[in-house]
Amino acid sequence: MNKNYIIFEEKGLFGLRDDAGDVLIEPLYKEMQPFSCGLSQVRNDRFQFAYINSENRQVVSFGRYVWIDPVFKMGLARVKRNEKWGIINTSGKVVLPIVYDKIWPLEEQYIHSIKATYKEKEMTIDVNTFLTDILLDGIVYHRTYSPKEIKEIFGVSRIEVKQDNKSKRLFFTISTLIGEVACSGIPQEPMISIVSNYNGKIFAMLHEAKDTGRESFITIPALEQNASDGYSIERDYRNDWREFAVDAFEGDESNYWNID
Repeated sequence: MNKNYIIFEEKGLFGLRDDAGDVLIEPLYKEMQPFSCGLSQVRNDRFQFAYINSENRQVVSFGRYVWIDPVFKMGLARVKRNEKWGIINTSGKVVLPIVYDKIWPLEEQYIHSIKATYKEKEMTIDVNTFLTDILLDGIVYHRTYSPKEIKEIFGVSRIEVKQDNKSKRLFFTISTLIGEVACSGIPQEPMISIVSNYNGKIFAMLHEAKDTGRESFITIPALEQNASDGYSIERDYRNDWREFAVDAFEGDESNYWNID
């Protein structure tokens, strides 16, 4: 997912340019690490850490943590604050609380068995226990379908979009398939893609046709209605399904709709 970015130095400061030589980020930083999962770890003249994207936007601001990992592994990185460790994703959201005395460096082969210490007790943590949301970042498109094609494949007549009552996040259903919604309202030209993200998760995603190929949807307003929840999806399909068993367009259209 990372393009051919070139880090260059000028007068003791580091910036970024592409392989054509065009400057993307002026030399501003005392230190700048290679991009991983779309982000670079940088340090300012006060030697504070931050994560920036290729547009020089701070995804994690300077001074927020006393340590952040130089690179992301499967869309995850360790951070440290007040002598405690936690884990964030590429949107900057804390996905594992910052309460651990120590978290060992993240390694791809051990990502499902992260070693940590909590209150002097060693433990291993499976990422599946805390990656309960779907990160709409680092999107890779494997196949894209029109609603008509999807209906023919599944043999259904409806694609319903509903809203999680707790997190207010939209999701869509096609028969037994539950997918993610990457648009803030009824799309003008809907498409459904099979995609994967930085965490390596594969899922179905509803989006506008014009957004096909877009790698990140973290700034869409409808997905940020509850800042405290961020991108967390707090739903239990087995126990809470009755909350979402509603017909499209019955009630508040902003909460659920049907794609014909």
